[in-house]
Amino acid sequence: VVIPDYVRTIDHGAFHGCRELESVILPPTLVSLTGEAFRNCAQLARLSFAKSSDNFMIRDGVLYSAQGDVIVFCPPVVRTLPCLLPTVTRIGNGAFCGCAIERAVLPDGITEINDCTFYRCTGLSNVIIPNSVESIGSYVFYCSLLTEIDIPDNVKSIGKGAFAECYKLDDVSLPDGIPEISDYLFYNCSSLKTIAIPGSVRSIGEYAFTTCHLLSEIYFIGDEDEWNSIDITERGNIIL
Repeated sequence: VVIPDYVRTIDHGAFHGCRELESVILPPTLVSLTGEAFRNCAQLARLSFAKSSDNFMIRDGVLYSAQGDVIVFCPPVVRTLPCLLPTVTRIGNGAFCGCAIERAVLPDGITEINDCTFYRCTGLSNVIIPNSVESIGSYVFYCSLLTEIDIPDNVKSIGKGAFAECYKLDDVSLPDGIPEISDYLFYNCSSLKTIAIPGSVRSIGEYAFTTCHLLSEIYFIGDEDEWNSIDITERGNIIL
């Protein structure tokens, strides 16, 4: 596919489900692109520019912002995460959406992992998150093969459904300082057995633990009064 020169934005779902798409040539006029534009484009192997771009650059097949501080998109056929630029501080929405990678070691310096970063990376079983990360967006690890995850203490927010459908995840410790367990956070994590909840949590959203039938050990790192003061939404959280 060759995208015309007048196109400035490629947004969410623009090429959704184009399963035979293998290559996209982008215009130099492009100023905005989200990785979710290519959701379910499993054969997409290459992005390139018709002419040099002032807004993006490509290194080792990965699309970055021109300054190299944002990972914008990695083609889904990639099985081994390439060495990422040390200048990266943020992973853009859907940057690795649907990628075939099995392991991801994120470089120190990243502060934000945005929405749907590893959405439907159905082979992903191991992720190393650096201590520099402060926020994890919504549906970041949706439907991955993670069995455990080490969330750094610096993380102060975790978005809706970040671990939803991670059906092999069995043990989680949430970092001290997060104020809420968001909606759908562990939705259908059917292997989840143990969770540690910090005393900083003040609310638990709807369906946060739906179908977590094996959850048998809940450790609250706080006192009884703090636990009783948590606003727990009843919908989908009967196990609590």
